[in-house]
Amino acid sequence: MTAAARASIDAIRIPQAGPGRRGSLRPLDLTGRERHLRGAMQAMARIASRFARAARRTLPFLVRRRANLEPGSVALAGPGPDRAAEAGPRFVVRLEAEDGPAWGMVSLNSEALSLLLESALGGGEGGAVAALASELSLAQAALAARIARSLARDFAAVVKEETGLRLQVVAAQSLASGEEGDASAVDGLAVECSFAGLSDSATVTVAVSAEALEAAARDQAEEDAPAASDPRMA
Repeated sequence: MTAAARASIDAIRIPQAGPGRRGSLRPLDLTGRERHLRGAMQAMARIASRFARAARRTLPFLVRRRANLEPGSVALAGPGPDRAAEAGPRFVVRLEAEDGPAWGMVSLNSEALSLLLESALGGGEGGAVAALASELSLAQAALAARIARSLARDFAAVVKEETGLRLQVVAAQSLASGEEGDASAVDGLAVECSFAGLSDSATVTVAVSAEALEAAARDQAEEDAPAASDPRMA
């Protein structure tokens, strides 16, 4: 097994529940009814890894402060209360495909917003960032929208390169503390990316519809199968 293959498998380990985990994310059961998502999970792990690298270009302060956006384990986004809604304002960007039901999402929690807003304005160098109010101001929301949309474009580019799915931004929304997000963003595969070296609680969550990823992984496997059996490829 190649190192890249092993890394992909290691990246889809079943995540453990914890106090910082998003309330609507849950571990996947690879031994039960969700085992058919293994290929989709591998694709999502690669997407998250590539997105984290691309984010260093969109967020230059990461390089300046020698920090990284570090992807966590792949989890399933399902229905249920979102604990992040209780912790402060958030910013959510939704992406959709023009020619199908595929969707994607980029979500910044309150701590990530505080970190990104202060860093964009040249602050936060001391490590600590100020807590936000329960709702973003108009100026904060405008700046957060610019940053979040840039990250969403990075995410869409990575998804296209990895799976062929063409997603585009259809909505960008600032959510106040206690305000629930889009209830239709369920049955997706999601990864929480943390700001390693800067914050233990700031996260950017990326997600893609599980059905679309599963179909893309299946199509990719079918395309690879003839090449693997072609003696000219040996």
